Amino acid sequence: MQYQKVGNTDIEVSRVILGCRNSGGIGSVPSLSGEGENEEQVHGILNAAVHLGITTFDTADGYGDGRSETYIGNWLRNYQKKEYQKKIDGTLECLGIKQLDMYLSHERNDETPLEETLSCFNELQKSEKVCAYGVSNINCKQLEKSISICDDLDLSRYEWVQNSMSLLNLQKQKKRLSNNRSNYWTL
Repeated sequence: MQYQKVGNTDIEVSRVILGCRNSGGIGSVPSLSGEGENEEQVHGILNAAVHLGITTFDTADGYGDGRSETYIGNWLRNYQKKEYQKKIDGTLECLGIKQLDMYLSHERNDETPLEETLSCFNELQKSEKVCAYGVSNINCKQLEKSISICDDLDLSRYEWVQNSMSLLNLQKQKKRLSNNRSNYWTL
C-alpha cells in the first residue's frame, strides 16, 4: 500500500480509501436505511481493508442514517482492544510466561478515550493475563480523572504510578505524593 500526506499537514493516509456509504444503509437515502451491510459484515470488510494496508475510511453521519459511523466506531474500539491483547500475548510469549505481574502503560494515546483504555486493562486482568496494571508519565489531573472513571464504571484502578521525581524540587511533587498516598498507589 502506498501512503501520502494530506496537503501540508503531517496526516498520512493510504492512497486507497474505503468508502463506507453502504454500511448500515444505501448511502444517505432515508428509505434505504437499514439496507446494505450489517455491522458484522462491515467489521469483516474493515478487517480485510486494514490487512491490505488501508488506513482511511470515508464515512458520514448521513450514511445508513448514522449507522456507518456507529459501526466503524464500534470496530475501532474492538480493534484497539485486540491490539492491546496482541501486544500482551506477544510479551507473554517472548518472556515464556502465562501472566504478567504488572503491566505498565508508558504513554497515553489521546485518541483513545481513557474509559476504553481502563476497560481494556480490566479485561486483561479478568482474563488473568495481567495481575495488576499501572501508568507512567501521567499528571495529577489525569490520575484524578482515572479514579473517577474507575469508580463510576466499577473498574480496578491503577496500582502503580511511575513518574520522574526530583528531591531537589519537592514542592512541585507535593500534590502528586499526597494524591498517591491517599489512593494507595505504589510509587
